[in-house]
Amino acid sequence: MKKKRPAFVILLIGTLLLASCHERSPSPATYAGDDTEESAAAEISVAASSEANLVLENIRKMRDTIPTVDHAIVMLTGYYLSGDGGKGLFYWDSSETAADNGGTVIAPTGAEVGRYVRLCEDNHRNVKWFGATGDGAHDDTAAIQAAIDSLPKEGGTVVLPGGRYKVTDTIHIGNGTTEKASDKNGIKLIGQGAAFGHEVTAETTLLASAKYDTMLSINGPITDVTIQGIRLNGQANVNTLLYMTDIVQSELSYVSGINFKGTGVVYTAQAPAFGGSHDNLFRSVNFVNINENTTVFSLGGNYEKGALVYDTVFEDSRFEPHTLPNCVTLDIRYAEGLTFKRCHISAYSEESTSLWLNALENDGYPRQNSFYDCTVASSSILEDESHTIGYHFFLGHGTYDLQEDFLPNKHIFGITEDGKIIRYDG
Repeated sequence: MKKKRPAFVILLIGTLLLASCHERSPSPATYAGDDTEESAAAEISVAASSEANLVLENIRKMRDTIPTVDHAIVMLTGYYLSGDGGKGLFYWDSSETAADNGGTVIAPTGAEVGRYVRLCEDNHRNVKWFGATGDGAHDDTAAIQAAIDSLPKEGGTVVLPGGRYKVTDTIHIGNGTTEKASDKNGIKLIGQGAAFGHEVTAETTLLASAKYDTMLSINGPITDVTIQGIRLNGQANVNTLLYMTDIVQSELSYVSGINFKGTGVVYTAQAPAFGGSHDNLFRSVNFVNINENTTVFSLGGNYEKGALVYDTVFEDSRFEPHTLPNCVTLDIRYAEGLTFKRCHISAYSEESTSLWLNALENDGYPRQNSFYDCTVASSSILEDESHTIGYHFFLGHGTYDLQEDFLPNKHIFGITEDGKIIRYDG
Protein backbone atom coordinates (compact mmCIF):
# COMPACT_ATOMS: atom_id res chain seq x y z
CA MET A 1 0.00 0.00 0.00
CA LYS A 2 1.33 3.45 -0.91
CA LYS A 3 2.32 5.50 2.14
CA LYS A 4 0.39 8.75 2.74
CA ARG A 5 2.42 11.89 3.28
CA PRO A 6 1.53 14.01 6.30
CA ALA A 7 -0.26 17.33 5.85
CA PHE A 8 2.77 19.40 6.87
CA VAL A 9 4.81 17.70 4.13
CA ILE A 10 2.21 18.60 1.49
CA LEU A 11 2.19 22.22 2.71
CA LEU A 12 6.00 22.33 2.64
CA ILE A 13 6.07 20.94 -0.91
CA GLY A 14 3.71 23.67 -2.09
CA THR A 15 5.74 26.39 -0.41
CA LEU A 16 9.06 25.20 -1.83
CA LEU A 17 7.62 24.73 -5.32
CA LEU A 18 6.53 28.36 -5.30
CA ALA A 19 9.95 29.41 -4.07
CA SER A 20 11.67 27.47 -6.85
CA CYS A 21 10.04 29.53 -9.64
CA HIS A 22 12.70 32.24 -9.39
CA GLU A 23 16.18 31.39 -10.69
CA ARG A 24 19.27 33.06 -9.27
CA SER A 25 22.53 33.41 -11.15
CA PRO A 26 25.24 31.23 -9.64
CA SER A 27 27.94 33.09 -7.81
CA PRO A 28 31.48 32.76 -9.22
CA ALA A 29 33.06 29.58 -7.86
CA THR A 30 34.66 26.34 -8.90
CA TYR A 31 32.18 23.69 -10.02
CA ALA A 32 31.77 21.15 -7.26
CA GLY A 33 31.86 18.40 -9.86
CA ASP A 34 35.40 19.46 -10.83
CA ASP A 35 36.72 19.57 -7.24
CA THR A 36 38.00 16.00 -7.32
CA GLU A 37 40.23 16.26 -4.23
CA GLU A 38 37.45 17.61 -2.05
CA SER A 39 34.99 15.06 -3.43
CA ALA A 40 37.35 12.19 -2.76
CA ALA A 41 37.99 13.40 0.77
CA ALA A 42 34.29 13.80 1.59
CA GLU A 43 32.90 11.32 4.09
CA ILE A 44 29.31 10.13 4.27
CA SER A 45 27.53 12.25 6.85
CA VAL A 46 24.33 11.40 8.70
CA ALA A 47 21.64 14.02 9.10
CA ALA A 48 20.43 14.65 12.64
CA SER A 49 17.50 12.43 13.52
CA SER A 50 15.32 15.45 14.33
CA GLU A 51 15.61 16.78 10.76
CA ALA A 52 12.76 15.55 8.60
CA ASN A 53 13.42 18.35 6.09
CA LEU A 54 16.82 19.17 4.58
CA VAL A 55 18.44 21.79 2.38
CA LEU A 56 21.45 20.53 0.40
CA GLU A 57 23.76 22.70 -1.69
CA ASN A 58 24.58 20.32 -4.57
CA ILE A 59 24.40 16.75 -5.86
CA ARG A 60 27.74 15.85 -4.30
CA LYS A 61 26.43 16.84 -0.87
CA MET A 62 23.26 14.84 -1.55
CA ARG A 63 25.29 11.73 -2.34
CA ASP A 64 27.31 12.26 0.83
CA THR A 65 24.24 12.53 3.09
CA ILE A 66 21.98 9.79 4.43
CA PRO A 67 18.97 11.01 6.43
CA THR A 68 18.25 8.98 9.58
CA VAL A 69 14.49 9.22 9.06
CA ASP A 70 12.49 6.97 6.76
CA HIS A 71 11.04 9.89 4.81
CA ALA A 72 12.12 13.48 4.34
CA ILE A 73 11.57 16.43 2.04
CA VAL A 74 14.86 17.72 0.64
CA MET A 75 15.49 21.01 -1.16
CA LEU A 76 18.42 20.86 -3.57
CA THR A 77 19.60 24.39 -4.35
CA GLY A 78 21.76 23.51 -7.41
CA TYR A 79 23.51 20.70 -9.21
CA TYR A 80 26.99 22.20 -8.78
CA LEU A 81 26.18 25.65 -7.41
CA SER A 82 23.05 27.26 -6.02
CA GLY A 83 20.96 28.71 -8.84
CA ASP A 84 22.67 26.86 -11.70
CA GLY A 85 19.39 25.35 -12.95
CA GLY A 86 19.77 21.95 -11.31
CA LYS A 87 17.76 22.72 -8.20
CA GLY A 88 14.51 21.09 -7.13
CA LEU A 89 12.53 19.24 -4.49
CA PHE A 90 13.31 15.63 -3.62
CA TYR A 91 11.60 13.05 -1.45
CA TRP A 92 13.86 10.78 0.61
CA ASP A 93 12.59 7.19 0.74
CA SER A 94 14.71 4.88 2.90
CA SER A 95 13.24 1.78 1.23
CA GLU A 96 13.68 2.84 -2.42
CA THR A 97 16.16 0.85 -4.57
CA ALA A 98 15.70 2.42 -8.03
CA ALA A 99 18.88 2.93 -10.08
CA ASP A 100 20.62 6.28 -9.76
CA ASN A 101 20.10 8.13 -13.07
CA GLY A 102 21.95 11.28 -12.12
CA GLY A 103 18.97 13.61 -12.16
CA THR A 104 15.63 12.36 -10.87
CA VAL A 105 16.87 9.46 -8.72
CA ILE A 106 19.97 9.96 -6.57
CA ALA A 107 21.57 7.26 -4.44
CA PRO A 108 23.87 8.11 -1.54
CA THR A 109 27.39 6.85 -2.12
CA GLY A 110 27.62 3.13 -1.37
CA ALA A 111 23.95 2.83 -0.33
CA GLU A 112 22.14 -0.25 -1.59
CA VAL A 113 18.84 0.97 -0.18
CA GLY A 114 17.48 4.50 0.16
CA ARG A 115 17.07 7.05 -2.63
CA TYR A 116 16.33 10.73 -3.19
CA VAL A 117 13.49 10.95 -5.74
CA ARG A 118 12.90 14.27 -7.48
CA LEU A 119 9.36 15.60 -7.20
CA CYS A 120 8.42 16.34 -10.81
CA GLU A 121 6.10 15.21 -13.56
CA ASP A 122 7.15 11.78 -14.79
CA ASN A 123 7.29 12.95 -18.40
CA HIS A 124 9.25 16.19 -17.90
CA ARG A 125 13.02 16.61 -17.69
CA ASN A 126 15.53 19.46 -17.72
CA VAL A 127 19.09 18.62 -18.82
CA LYS A 128 20.45 20.81 -16.01
CA TRP A 129 18.90 18.42 -13.49
CA PHE A 130 21.39 15.86 -14.81
CA GLY A 131 24.44 18.10 -14.67
CA ALA A 132 24.48 19.83 -18.05
CA THR A 133 25.99 23.31 -17.79
CA GLY A 134 25.44 24.86 -21.22
CA ASP A 135 28.62 26.91 -20.76
CA GLY A 136 30.41 25.57 -23.86
CA ALA A 137 33.34 24.34 -21.75
CA HIS A 138 32.12 21.29 -19.80
CA ASP A 139 31.17 18.13 -21.69
CA ASP A 140 27.36 17.89 -21.53
CA THR A 141 26.97 14.74 -23.65
CA ALA A 142 26.28 12.30 -20.81
CA ALA A 143 23.88 14.67 -19.05
CA ILE A 144 21.75 15.23 -22.15
CA GLN A 145 21.65 11.52 -22.94
CA ALA A 146 20.79 10.65 -19.33
CA ALA A 147 17.86 13.08 -19.38
CA ILE A 148 16.48 11.47 -22.56
CA ASP A 149 17.05 7.93 -21.28
CA SER A 150 15.28 8.66 -17.99
CA LEU A 151 11.93 9.29 -19.71
CA PRO A 152 9.25 6.61 -19.36
CA LYS A 153 8.40 4.41 -22.36
CA GLU A 154 5.54 6.77 -23.26
CA GLY A 155 8.12 9.52 -23.75
CA GLY A 156 7.96 13.12 -22.61
CA THR A 157 9.73 16.46 -22.84
CA VAL A 158 13.42 17.17 -22.33
CA VAL A 159 14.15 20.89 -21.98
CA LEU A 160 17.50 22.43 -22.94
CA PRO A 161 17.60 26.01 -21.58
CA GLY A 162 19.47 28.57 -23.64
CA GLY A 163 23.22 27.98 -23.72
CA ARG A 164 26.09 26.32 -25.59
CA TYR A 165 26.21 22.59 -24.90
CA LYS A 166 29.47 20.82 -25.64
CA VAL A 167 28.78 17.42 -27.22
CA THR A 168 31.53 14.86 -27.86
CA ASP A 169 29.52 11.86 -29.06
CA THR A 170 26.22 11.04 -30.76
CA ILE A 171 23.03 11.95 -28.88
CA HIS A 172 20.46 9.19 -29.48
CA ILE A 173 16.68 9.50 -29.50
CA GLY A 174 15.04 6.08 -29.62
CA ASN A 175 16.65 2.66 -30.04
CA GLY A 176 14.78 1.22 -33.01
CA THR A 177 16.39 -1.11 -35.55
CA THR A 178 15.28 -2.78 -38.78
CA GLU A 179 14.09 -5.68 -36.59
CA LYS A 180 12.22 -3.88 -33.81
CA ALA A 181 10.55 -0.57 -33.02
CA SER A 182 11.95 1.82 -30.44
CA ASP A 183 11.12 1.02 -26.81
CA LYS A 184 10.20 4.68 -26.30
CA ASN A 185 8.10 7.06 -28.39
CA GLY A 186 6.80 10.58 -27.94
CA ILE A 187 10.21 12.08 -27.12
CA LYS A 188 10.39 15.87 -27.38
CA LEU A 189 13.68 17.80 -27.29
CA ILE A 190 12.86 21.47 -26.72
CA GLY A 191 15.38 24.31 -26.78
CA GLN A 192 15.17 28.07 -26.39
CA GLY A 193 15.78 29.11 -29.98
CA ALA A 194 17.98 28.27 -32.95
CA ALA A 195 19.61 31.61 -33.76
CA PHE A 196 17.01 32.73 -36.29
CA GLY A 197 17.25 36.42 -37.11
CA HIS A 198 18.86 38.67 -34.52
CA GLU A 199 20.50 36.79 -31.66
CA VAL A 200 19.01 38.84 -28.85
CA THR A 201 18.73 35.91 -26.42
CA ALA A 202 20.94 32.97 -25.52
CA GLU A 203 19.76 30.36 -28.00
CA THR A 204 20.20 26.63 -27.42
CA THR A 205 23.21 25.40 -29.38
CA LEU A 206 24.78 21.95 -29.46
CA LEU A 207 28.49 22.16 -30.31
CA ALA A 208 30.27 19.13 -31.78
CA SER A 209 33.55 19.34 -29.88
CA ALA A 210 35.22 16.10 -31.00
CA LYS A 211 35.66 14.06 -34.19
CA TYR A 212 32.76 11.65 -34.67
CA ASP A 213 30.23 10.75 -37.37
CA THR A 214 26.71 11.86 -36.39
CA MET A 215 25.69 14.57 -33.94
CA LEU A 216 21.99 13.78 -33.31
CA SER A 217 20.41 10.48 -34.33
CA ILE A 218 16.68 9.61 -34.27
CA ASN A 219 16.57 5.84 -34.38
CA GLY A 220 13.25 4.46 -35.55
CA PRO A 221 10.89 2.89 -36.10
CA ILE A 222 9.63 5.60 -33.75
CA THR A 223 6.61 7.91 -33.57
CA ASP A 224 5.77 11.38 -32.24
CA VAL A 225 9.26 12.84 -31.97
CA THR A 226 9.64 16.62 -31.72
CA ILE A 227 12.83 18.66 -32.08
CA GLN A 228 12.27 22.37 -31.53
CA GLY A 229 14.31 25.52 -31.00
CA ILE A 230 17.79 23.94 -31.26
CA ARG A 231 20.86 24.87 -33.29
CA LEU A 232 23.37 22.19 -34.32
CA ASN A 233 26.93 23.39 -34.98
CA GLY A 234 29.20 20.66 -36.30
CA GLN A 235 32.31 22.84 -36.02
CA ALA A 236 33.71 20.85 -39.00
CA ASN A 237 34.06 17.85 -36.68
CA VAL A 238 31.10 15.67 -37.72
CA ASN A 239 29.95 14.33 -41.07
CA THR A 240 26.23 14.51 -40.29
CA LEU A 241 24.34 16.88 -38.01
CA LEU A 242 21.02 15.03 -37.98
CA TYR A 243 20.16 11.44 -38.96
CA MET A 244 16.51 10.28 -38.97
CA THR A 245 15.25 6.86 -39.96
CA ASP A 246 11.76 5.32 -39.93
CA ILE A 247 10.10 8.22 -38.12
CA VAL A 248 6.34 8.71 -38.17
CA GLN A 249 4.08 11.63 -37.16
CA SER A 250 7.04 13.68 -35.99
CA GLU A 251 7.99 17.34 -36.28
CA LEU A 252 11.07 19.53 -36.55
CA SER A 253 10.44 23.23 -36.04
CA TYR A 254 12.83 26.18 -35.66
CA VAL A 255 15.86 23.91 -35.94
CA SER A 256 19.04 25.08 -37.65
CA GLY A 257 22.39 23.53 -38.47
CA ILE A 258 25.76 24.51 -39.87
CA ASN A 259 29.38 23.46 -40.48
CA PHE A 260 29.36 19.73 -41.26
CA LYS A 261 31.79 17.72 -43.42
CA GLY A 262 29.56 15.24 -45.29
CA THR A 263 25.77 15.18 -45.53
CA GLY A 264 24.17 17.63 -43.11
CA VAL A 265 20.75 15.98 -42.79
CA VAL A 266 19.83 12.40 -43.66
CA TYR A 267 16.09 11.59 -43.72
CA THR A 268 15.62 7.94 -44.62
CA ALA A 269 13.76 4.68 -44.05
CA GLN A 270 15.32 1.24 -43.58
CA ALA A 271 12.60 -0.92 -41.97
CA PRO A 272 9.85 -1.74 -44.51
CA ALA A 273 7.92 -3.96 -42.09
CA PHE A 274 7.16 -0.84 -40.02
CA GLY A 275 5.94 1.32 -42.91
CA GLY A 276 8.93 3.58 -43.64
CA SER A 277 9.09 7.30 -42.79
CA HIS A 278 5.89 9.26 -43.33
CA ASP A 279 3.42 11.88 -42.07
CA ASN A 280 6.15 14.16 -40.77
CA LEU A 281 6.46 17.95 -40.73
CA PHE A 282 9.52 20.16 -41.12
CA ARG A 283 8.63 23.77 -40.26
CA SER A 284 11.12 26.67 -40.31
CA VAL A 285 14.23 24.53 -40.44
CA ASN A 286 17.45 26.10 -41.71
CA PHE A 287 20.49 24.04 -42.72
CA VAL A 288 23.43 25.65 -44.48
CA ASN A 289 27.05 24.74 -44.93
CA ILE A 290 30.43 26.41 -45.20
CA ASN A 291 32.38 23.39 -46.50
CA GLU A 292 32.65 22.35 -50.16
CA ASN A 293 32.01 18.86 -51.59
CA THR A 294 29.01 18.31 -49.31
CA THR A 295 25.27 17.58 -49.51
CA VAL A 296 23.03 19.71 -47.33
CA PHE A 297 19.96 17.42 -47.23
CA SER A 298 19.64 13.81 -48.43
CA LEU A 299 16.10 12.49 -48.62
CA GLY A 300 15.03 8.96 -49.53
CA GLY A 301 14.52 5.44 -48.24
CA ASN A 302 15.95 2.07 -49.23
CA TYR A 303 14.71 1.02 -52.70
CA GLU A 304 16.00 -2.56 -52.49
CA LYS A 305 14.23 -3.13 -49.17
CA GLY A 306 11.08 -1.27 -50.17
CA ALA A 307 11.40 1.15 -47.23
CA LEU A 308 9.94 4.41 -48.54
CA VAL A 309 9.95 8.05 -47.40
CA TYR A 310 6.58 9.62 -48.22
CA ASP A 311 3.81 12.07 -47.24
CA THR A 312 6.08 14.67 -45.66
CA VAL A 313 5.59 18.45 -45.62
CA PHE A 314 8.34 21.10 -45.59
CA GLU A 315 7.25 24.66 -44.77
CA ASP A 316 9.15 27.98 -44.68
CA SER A 317 12.51 26.22 -44.62
CA ARG A 318 15.93 27.02 -46.05
CA PHE A 319 18.69 24.75 -47.38
CA GLU A 320 21.83 26.06 -49.06
CA PRO A 321 25.64 25.68 -49.34
CA HIS A 322 26.24 29.41 -49.97
CA THR A 323 28.72 29.93 -52.85
CA LEU A 324 30.66 26.70 -52.32
CA PRO A 325 31.56 24.51 -55.32
CA ASN A 326 30.75 20.82 -55.84
CA CYS A 327 27.78 20.80 -53.47
CA VAL A 328 24.21 19.51 -53.69
CA THR A 329 21.55 21.29 -51.69
CA LEU A 330 18.70 18.74 -51.80
CA ASP A 331 19.11 15.17 -53.09
CA ILE A 332 15.72 13.39 -53.42
CA ARG A 333 15.76 9.68 -54.21
CA TYR A 334 13.34 6.94 -53.10
CA ALA A 335 10.52 9.22 -51.96
CA GLU A 336 7.01 10.23 -52.97
CA GLY A 337 4.23 12.56 -51.90
CA LEU A 338 6.56 15.27 -50.59
CA THR A 339 5.23 18.82 -50.40
CA PHE A 340 7.49 21.86 -50.23
CA LYS A 341 5.86 25.20 -49.40
CA ARG A 342 7.76 28.52 -49.48
CA CYS A 343 11.12 26.81 -49.16
CA HIS A 344 14.51 28.16 -50.24
CA ILE A 345 16.50 25.44 -52.03
CA SER A 346 19.47 27.17 -53.58
CA ALA A 347 23.14 27.00 -54.46
CA TYR A 348 25.01 30.12 -55.54
CA SER A 349 27.90 28.47 -57.35
CA GLU A 350 27.71 27.33 -60.98
CA GLU A 351 29.59 24.23 -59.87
CA SER A 352 26.85 23.25 -57.39
CA THR A 353 23.23 22.17 -57.84
CA SER A 354 20.17 23.23 -55.83
CA LEU A 355 17.99 20.18 -56.49
CA TRP A 356 18.69 16.64 -57.62
CA LEU A 357 15.79 14.43 -58.68
CA ASN A 358 17.79 11.23 -58.49
CA ALA A 359 16.44 8.03 -60.08
CA LEU A 360 19.75 6.26 -60.70
CA GLU A 361 19.25 3.56 -58.05
CA ASN A 362 15.44 3.58 -57.81
CA ASP A 363 13.48 3.37 -61.05
CA GLY A 364 10.22 5.35 -60.98
CA TYR A 365 11.30 7.45 -58.01
CA PRO A 366 11.27 10.11 -56.76
CA ARG A 367 7.67 10.78 -57.79
CA GLN A 368 4.52 12.76 -57.04
CA ASN A 369 6.38 15.55 -55.26
CA SER A 370 5.20 19.19 -55.35
CA PHE A 371 6.97 22.53 -54.95
CA TYR A 372 4.87 25.63 -54.20
CA ASP A 373 6.45 29.12 -54.18
CA CYS A 374 9.91 27.62 -53.65
CA THR A 375 13.20 29.16 -54.66
CA VAL A 376 14.83 26.53 -56.89
CA ALA A 377 17.63 28.21 -58.78
CA SER A 378 19.17 25.19 -60.50
CA SER A 379 18.11 21.59 -60.87
CA SER A 380 19.22 18.31 -62.41
CA ILE A 381 17.40 15.10 -63.26
CA LEU A 382 19.57 12.05 -62.79
CA GLU A 383 18.32 9.27 -65.08
CA ASP A 384 19.68 6.57 -67.37
CA GLU A 385 18.20 4.09 -69.85
CA SER A 386 16.65 1.90 -67.14
CA HIS A 387 15.97 4.44 -64.36
CA THR A 388 13.57 7.38 -64.75
CA ILE A 389 11.83 9.67 -62.28
CA GLY A 390 8.08 9.93 -61.68
CA TYR A 391 5.88 13.05 -62.02
CA HIS A 392 6.72 16.33 -60.24
CA PHE A 393 4.88 19.62 -60.07
CA PHE A 394 6.27 23.16 -59.67
CA LEU A 395 4.26 26.32 -59.14
CA GLY A 396 4.85 29.98 -58.49
CA HIS A 397 7.30 32.43 -57.06
CA GLY A 398 10.98 31.51 -56.83
CA THR A 399 11.05 28.78 -59.48
CA TYR A 400 12.71 31.09 -62.04
CA ASP A 401 12.83 29.66 -65.55
CA LEU A 402 13.11 25.95 -64.91
CA GLN A 403 12.36 25.07 -68.50
CA GLU A 404 16.06 24.99 -69.32
CA ASP A 405 16.75 22.58 -66.46
CA PHE A 406 13.80 20.25 -66.87
CA LEU A 407 12.75 20.07 -70.52
CA PRO A 408 12.42 17.89 -72.41
CA ASN A 409 11.11 15.55 -69.68
CA LYS A 410 7.54 14.27 -69.72
CA HIS A 411 7.50 13.86 -65.92
CA ILE A 412 7.93 17.56 -65.07
CA PHE A 413 5.19 20.15 -65.36
CA GLY A 414 4.08 23.39 -63.72
CA ILE A 415 4.12 27.16 -64.00
CA THR A 416 7.08 29.38 -63.14
CA GLU A 417 6.84 32.73 -61.35
CA ASP A 418 6.96 34.63 -64.65
CA GLY A 419 4.10 32.58 -66.11
CA LYS A 420 6.08 30.21 -68.28
CA ILE A 421 4.64 26.74 -68.68
CA ILE A 422 6.78 23.75 -67.80
CA ARG A 423 5.37 21.00 -69.99
CA TYR A 424 6.70 18.36 -72.32
CA ASP A 425 4.99 18.49 -75.73
CA GLY A 426 6.97 15.78 -77.50
